Amino acid sequence: MRAGLLALLKGDAQASIAILEPALSRGGDLAASLHAYLGVAYATRALSAPKPDEQTRLRERAVEQFNLAKSAQPGYRLSDRLVSPAIIKIYEGKL
Repeated sequence: MRAGLLALLKGDAQASIAILEPALSRGGDLAASLHAYLGVAYATRALSAPKPDEQTRLRERAVEQFNLAKSAQPGYRLSDRLVSPAIIKIYEGKL
């Protein structure tokens, strides 16, 4: 998970996705965080995608991962120190 977050913080959402997706199979105690930050990576890509259909597809993937995070750990919150307000709004269903 650490490598996936590091890639995300460096601005490489695609690399983060490539790292976090396979890590889901090992999930365990980190399942909520893995889903949440995979959702952040998809939302990051959605916000920067040039085509509306790609934005929609990526946003839907983000919302799916966010919902899985919330199911894995009810009340799970994203860090507002690490995640942009626009992505937190997607997470909260306000955007």
